[in-house]
Amino acid sequence: MKINRIEAYKLEIPFLERIVTSFTSYDNMEALVVKVSAGEHFGVAETTAVASHSGESVGSILAALEHLAPLVLGEDPREIRKIHEKMNHIDINNAAKAAIDIACHDLISKHYNVPLATLLGGVVQENFDTEHLVPIKPIEETVAYTKKLVEEGYKIFELKVKGSKDDVKRVQATLDVLEPGSDVVIDFNRAGNALTVGRFINAIDPKQCNIFIEQPTGTLEETAEVRKNSRFPIIADELIKSLRDTVKVVNSGAGDAISIKLLVVGGFLPAMEIASYATAMGIPFRVDDMCVSRHGNTASYVLASALHSIVNGTSTSTLLADHEDIVPEGVSIDNGIASLKQQPGIGATIDFTKLGEAIAKWSL
Repeated sequence: MKINRIEAYKLEIPFLERIVTSFTSYDNMEALVVKVSAGEHFGVAETTAVASHSGESVGSILAALEHLAPLVLGEDPREIRKIHEKMNHIDINNAAKAAIDIACHDLISKHYNVPLATLLGGVVQENFDTEHLVPIKPIEETVAYTKKLVEEGYKIFELKVKGSKDDVKRVQATLDVLEPGSDVVIDFNRAGNALTVGRFINAIDPKQCNIFIEQPTGTLEETAEVRKNSRFPIIADELIKSLRDTVKVVNSGAGDAISIKLLVVGGFLPAMEIASYATAMGIPFRVDDMCVSRHGNTASYVLASALHSIVNGTSTSTLLADHEDIVPEGVSIDNGIASLKQQPGIGATIDFTKLGEAIAKWSL
């Protein structure tokens, strides 16, 4: 079995409403769908990135694939470590590497006619609570938005903040409408510093909710300083781009827990390595996601299903306009509970007729 063709397609889906975070705002989700073929078998991955978040973009991913695709053509998709060794001749560009890694995993699990989670060690949780993102909005809109999510059955929430006094009021008003025991991840996306985050944390009354502070600052040193003085657990997110980064976070004391994102770390192989290291070191982790469609979300939930994580990440596909015609099968989220069909591969399908012609192709 040899990889003989790689194709890239553009995928764009509008959000139901503008999504505002501390570092950017979104009106549309832009991604690439990458198809890796080996004879009659093929696997599919969705990948995306935001330059202000990770330094990558859809354009840079496509440019990186121009270099990565020729390196893996002719390789056996089952030899995924060898493929990573070849790809790692090119530095960083993890979102592009993730596309090839995820598509290869999808391909080989279809080839062996088993769910992908089986190749990752087996399913340890079939159905699990999932988190919903709460973007930055005025206080009254935030409260109304959160109440609706509670009515829909969600118990885990990720509140985006910048760290302002208005954010303190907005978070506090949101906590007031949540059920006791709800998990709340307050995500700064690196917007704060040790002083401003410390003040923010001290001003929050948790209201019997379980509070986590995600990536409060942009540096390892400042995040470690925040953690020293925080009464809430700190989740390192943007700091985690590789196993080496994870070791640095653990050794520096910059996180009580970490986020693992398939598209940020480079796919399933590095994600499982990071999860194994974190487990061995007694560091809890969560499986989180970028802004992707149901297909990309499904890949992340497959990873989550094979691991025991503290909080399962954001179901970003629920923020998008209906796209069932493009991705007819994949993760189902009902009453805040994610469930996966145990079928060969990732368990998600894409109707390529809805994507148009490939925007790039590489072949032997």
